[in-house]
Amino acid sequence: MIKYAYLVFLVSLMSCKTMNMPSTHAGVNHPVKEVIVASYRVDCVGVGPQTCYLYKENQEDEWKFFYSEISGLDYEPGYEYVIKVQVKVSGNDYQDASDYDFELIEVVSKTRDTKGMSPLTDTWGLLELNGVKVEYTKLTKSPMIDINTLRDRFQGSTGCNSFSTSFSYSDDGAFKVAFPFPITQMACPSYNIETEFLTALESVDSYKIEGVELSLLSNGVVVLKYRKVD
Repeated sequence: MIKYAYLVFLVSLMSCKTMNMPSTHAGVNHPVKEVIVASYRVDCVGVGPQTCYLYKENQEDEWKFFYSEISGLDYEPGYEYVIKVQVKVSGNDYQDASDYDFELIEVVSKTRDTKGMSPLTDTWGLLELNGVKVEYTKLTKSPMIDINTLRDRFQGSTGCNSFSTSFSYSDDGAFKVAFPFPITQMACPSYNIETEFLTALESVDSYKIEGVELSLLSNGVVVLKYRKVD
């Protein structure tokens, strides 16, 4: 009986130690590290769909996803940062989530990324389709596009469904959207410009910007006319 009681005591003691024992990772501080943070964020999947920072330790390295926020960094897209951070092991158990948390110590440099910067980079609302004014109030969604020349991304809405794809352009006015591309499959109302919109977009071969208006042209004819949303 005494041996049994002693055994129970030992098991209980070991269980308490196991339950109260801190993680070997939690709260462990690592040396200060200097990292480069890209001038744009990218779509990624961590715990769920989100946008991620890109970072690397040396200019010649490949960019890596960073799924968490960078504590203390007032991040502004369009600028590449060199920062000193305190690295802490996050201890999360999620697949495709960052193993580390970054806490800002110092911004070493903040440099505007002029590569790929263009007046095209903005959010644009559709005014006309093949010369006909678009009736916004009859559409399920506002037919807007977001152009990001840093990432060569072209995404937006047909007025019903959403899409995202890549594109190419040149400073002399050439413009081409990559087809085909993924698009959502919502049912569209009776006033539906989607088919006409996609046909026009696929035919686009050039662009011009005049003030706050963007025209996408096909063989010299304006097929899509947009205006800056901001």
